[in-house]
Amino acid sequence: MIAKKIKLMVITCFTAISCSSVSTNADSKVLLAKLKAKNGSNIEGNVIFRQVDSNNVRIEFDLYGFKPGSSHGVHIHHKGNCYGLEAQYTGSHFSPNNKGHGGLYDQKSHAGDLGNIVANQAGVIKTSLVTDKISTQEDSKFSVVKRSIVIHQEKDDLETDPKGGSGKKIACGVIYESTKNKVSSNY
Repeated sequence: MIAKKIKLMVITCFTAISCSSVSTNADSKVLLAKLKAKNGSNIEGNVIFRQVDSNNVRIEFDLYGFKPGSSHGVHIHHKGNCYGLEAQYTGSHFSPNNKGHGGLYDQKSHAGDLGNIVANQAGVIKTSLVTDKISTQEDSKFSVVKRSIVIHQEKDDLETDPKGGSGKKIACGVIYESTKNKVSSNY
């Protein structure tokens, strides 16, 4: 009985360490968007935004309900309004410098152009990316606080204005400051 308790304590400690919360600097905010299905899809999950230094934000995707192996355009939209079956009130792609459509690492693209994400064979997307085009700080011109993040039905071609030929919106979530300045992560 004592051996079982010790073994349980070791497993519990290991789990607590490997799945521990990750917090940011005291002046950094952690933002969270809880995505909900749109246009009849089954997509749901969370997207976490962390300011990793003064210039870069890490965006962590934990989403499910996709067709296995499918690729999807991802964009931050100007308005934080995901109402309606088609999330038709999100506005245009977030572009504080009025740039055209492009890819994540194209310096001439919208700040909200995040490229494509790909589902694994179980229909899950668990990945992260880093961008220097946005901020988690609400007073910044590049702030994504209270904007929306949208997953599209098709792959983004990273060229065609305004949305890269990525099709319908299949998931949408409004980006808010998390209730605590830390969010559980496995990254």
